[in-house]
Amino acid sequence: MVRGYALAQPGAVLNLQNSFSPDDATRLGWGNRVGFAWRWLSAWYSSYFNTLGFGRRLFMQAVDVTVWRPRGIPVLQHFSAGAGLLRADVSGGGAGVGGVGYDYYDFASYFQLRYHPTEWLYLQYRQGLRTFDNRRGLILDNARLTSADGSTHSFGAVARAGALTFGIYYFVNLEKVDEIRNDLLRTSLTYEF
Repeated sequence: MVRGYALAQPGAVLNLQNSFSPDDATRLGWGNRVGFAWRWLSAWYSSYFNTLGFGRRLFMQAVDVTVWRPRGIPVLQHFSAGAGLLRADVSGGGAGVGGVGYDYYDFASYFQLRYHPTEWLYLQYRQGLRTFDNRRGLILDNARLTSADGSTHSFGAVARAGALTFGIYYFVNLEKVDEIRNDLLRTSLTYEF
């Protein structure tokens, strides 16, 4: 169980990054995660439920699959890959607040491919899609697109020596409508102790 989300108003759209319930009116969310692993393959299914107030409720589901450097298989042993999907459905509520035409969902996905030429260095490509406040479709509602809906493509190189990790990444951010010039170059230096 964790501190869950809450809606500030009946018709508000939930923001999964910051719409947490207030300290003095905490709403609990609960979930579960089931996994399977065999050799270099792992798969996870996660679910989460939270009442939001005003008769609304949130149900999230996610699936992740990872293939991690299958040792002993030429060429492939230098690669790792992962992919995942998340869908967060908001439903319920009274007249004019929820139900048919008012329920909505957020969707996100990612795909990541890494090439490991040595044990201390990897090159990475990562792609992700995000859409918000969808009312139709499975992953995207073309009638409700905003500049918040889009995809990101990142290219990176990461080196690790002991507890020190250095990475450099270039992010290409593409909005579904009203393109914003927001591509960026990011570096990181991390020391684990």
